[in-house]
Amino acid sequence: MTPSEKVYFTKFATRHVIGSENNYIRLFNEINKQQKYDERALIKKFEGEKFVKQFSAAKNYLINEILRALENYHKDDSIDSKITNLISQYKILYKKTLFKHSENLLKRAKSLAMESERHVKLVEIINDEKNFDYMKFGNPEFDELSKKRAAEEKNSLRILENISEYNLLYVKFSSLYKKLGVTRNKKDVQKYSAVIKNKLMSSESKALSVRAKNLFFIINYMYCYSTGDFRKAYDFGVKRLRLIEKNFNKIPANRSEMIYALNDVIALSYNMGDYNLCISYLQKLRKSAGEFKNMRSVSKHFEMYLNSYDIEINIYCATGNFSRGIKLIPEVEEWLERHHNQIAGSEQLKTFYTIAYTYFGAGDYERALIWINQIVNDKSSYRLDYKALARIMNIIIHYELKNFILLEYELKSLKRFLEKRDKIFQFEKAVLHTFSKLIKISRGDDILFELRELRSAIIELNKDEYERKANEYLDVVTWVDSKMSGKSFEEIIQSNSTKQFKFSA
Repeated sequence: MTPSEKVYFTKFATRHVIGSENNYIRLFNEINKQQKYDERALIKKFEGEKFVKQFSAAKNYLINEILRALENYHKDDSIDSKITNLISQYKILYKKTLFKHSENLLKRAKSLAMESERHVKLVEIINDEKNFDYMKFGNPEFDELSKKRAAEEKNSLRILENISEYNLLYVKFSSLYKKLGVTRNKKDVQKYSAVIKNKLMSSESKALSVRAKNLFFIINYMYCYSTGDFRKAYDFGVKRLRLIEKNFNKIPANRSEMIYALNDVIALSYNMGDYNLCISYLQKLRKSAGEFKNMRSVSKHFEMYLNSYDIEINIYCATGNFSRGIKLIPEVEEWLERHHNQIAGSEQLKTFYTIAYTYFGAGDYERALIWINQIVNDKSSYRLDYKALARIMNIIIHYELKNFILLEYELKSLKRFLEKRDKIFQFEKAVLHTFSKLIKISRGDDILFELRELRSAIIELNKDEYERKANEYLDVVTWVDSKMSGKSFEEIIQSNSTKQFKFSA
């Protein structure tokens, strides 16, 4: 035992002291003084004491108390930690040749590992069980025990291999999504489909454990979401959430997985326009994130919490309540300032865009530009979809601010960016074409004509599912309507919104 463990044990055992006597602490202290364990010296030291008559029982009690204290000292509420502690206790007693007690601890560890589907630990336990099987070498049951251990080990290894295969598919898809984002052409769909066509994705039954099923639902969710099938994505998200709730202890890092699952159903209920459902999940997410914020097991707590802000602001934007969204931004800014080093760059870029769009929708172009610049100046390969939209918003903002000289440069910059990315969609071409003309004209009628042409072009493009996605993230049609009608962008969004949501006070 380390010095700190010894001090902790003394404090731990003292809690159970009655009066001034605690034979077990006294015994512990005397053992601690010895350079080498000398039981005869201990018995002589406590000669005449009642507990010496049952010295073996006193030693066993002391061992159990020490194990309890050490377990509490290194306590972690996770299932993995509990199994590890039991294995550690087993090894301690096994080395002391206390085989019966150590075997009982190993059985408890195995039972917990099986119940919680911790197959890595289970393989370790099965190998340790063989130590006890070898003691029965030559007995009639030895052959059956050997076959049983081999079958158990083979099954656990098969399940671990299955999990590893699903995890590899998840990593492939996740890496692809970080680069491409949502699909906007058939080429992107084909790249995603190459992953989803794997035989393991053909049926849930291919997943041999709760952990594998969790990955199966995640990959399906990501595929459906990235290709625009929000209803199916939501269904997979709900299946995953129910799987976790039903099998909470069978999933490693279950707290963070719960938060992830909540985040997914929030995103989908939002995309389906069911804002009341979205807010109910959003509140559950924040409550869970608040409860687990100090837990080491929730490694992605910060990203999940940031995403809850992002979605709430997006709800305000979708319903034309930009002014309400702006009230939340200072809290988000302060949160980003404290935790920006703890969240992924791709998540930050998404939030930057949301904040920029909120200020844009409210007509505060100066502040919108501050956030747009953070996206435009980012040199990473993250979220090329948001970076393209940010540059288009940048063009509109400079036009609104009458920065016509700078606008000419920004148009050239946008074109270079799109050509370099090898993705110039018709939506972007229409914007480039219109603004290239707008910077050269000043007559009101000519301006209105070009804006009408842009509006008509985008409405036609919206018939294409891939082109339509751009206008969903940057509503250029509504911006044109605001310029033509003299109404604010916010007013038109509110009047056109078919989404029903009752905002709380």
